[in-house]
Amino acid sequence: MTNRAGYMKNAPDGTQAGLHVDLEHRREVSAGRSRTVDPPTVRSVGWEIGASTCGPVTCVSGRSEHQNTRVKG
Repeated sequence: MTNRAGYMKNAPDGTQAGLHVDLEHRREVSAGRSRTVDPPTVRSVGWEIGASTCGPVTCVSGRSEHQNTRVKG
């Protein structure tokens, strides 16, 4: 848990985004829903990067766009 906190501080570096996706993906794989989790994982990546790069407003905007894309795709 201490490592996660350390990586969160590196969010602007994009390290947190990769770590977050990795942890979430592994957790979902353990749940046996790896295939179902693929689209949300991509959405999480965009959301994390958007939050670090552009801020909370873009963060919400990006998340909505990714959700729409996931539903269509």
